[in-house]
Amino acid sequence: MTEAIPRAKPQRASEPQRPSKPKRASKPKRASKPKRPVAALITSGVVLALCLGLAVYLFSQERRAAAAREAAWRAAGLEAVALPGGPFEIAEGRMIRLAPFALSKAEVTVAQYRRCVAAGACTPPKGADEDEHCTWGPEHLAPDDTRPINCVDWHQARRFSAWAGGRLPTEAEWAYAASRISHPQALKACLGAVLSDEQGGGCGRRGAWPVCAKPPQTQDGLCDLIGNVWEWVEDDYMADLKATPKDGRALITSSAVKVRRGGAWYSPVGRDLTTARGKERADRRRGLLGFRVAR
Repeated sequence: MTEAIPRAKPQRASEPQRPSKPKRASKPKRASKPKRPVAALITSGVVLALCLGLAVYLFSQERRAAAAREAAWRAAGLEAVALPGGPFEIAEGRMIRLAPFALSKAEVTVAQYRRCVAAGACTPPKGADEDEHCTWGPEHLAPDDTRPINCVDWHQARRFSAWAGGRLPTEAEWAYAASRISHPQALKACLGAVLSDEQGGGCGRRGAWPVCAKPPQTQDGLCDLIGNVWEWVEDDYMADLKATPKDGRALITSSAVKVRRGGAWYSPVGRDLTTARGKERADRRRGLLGFRVAR
């Protein structure tokens, strides 16, 4: 019996090879950032913590200082009137910009100044025993402590202002407040201000009146900005207000001559005292000179 010869399996036709896709160029590997040493990280953290701690400390100190100033203001018996500030033409062609600030509603009174003297922070002004127009003195000479303190020099006014948690206003601030007077014509007569008319100085009283005896003069509620007593401001006297700094801060030079604003009980009626300026030596004490406080 013959063996069957195995048939050869038919070979499949080889499939055509697919063209290989071109290989994409490999992206260069980014260099790994060197790891920061642990010590450097700790140092950065310590510095950050110190900076934050300092910021918190300074903020808390400022809050304490502000609270102390507010307490001093209240202890002095002052009432604050806020003014918004903003652009203001202090002289022809001279625009400045004032930050918001506040002024005491009235001129500082004898009673308020007595508190400062009693606290040892202020020195007594010239009294009524030296000048009949001074509001400071024994009760039989100066019986009304609600009148504005006068016969104080510029240095005494500054010391009281600091004790009360404030400062003297700058001339720019004073002028800005005066620009907000409600009825300027009324302040040219004794109807609206303590001035000198046909009856005599102080509307016939020959001296200063109690503060706010006349109605408030400005839309913000300030009393006696015009009349009663001239008011010291912080600035040294300069003839030209165009030299006023653009932010309204006080103009300080080496001069011993300071600015006074607003007129007094002897100023004649009919004069525009909103723009009137006067000058005095810083050590001058007169029965026509007082002040109010800013902050």
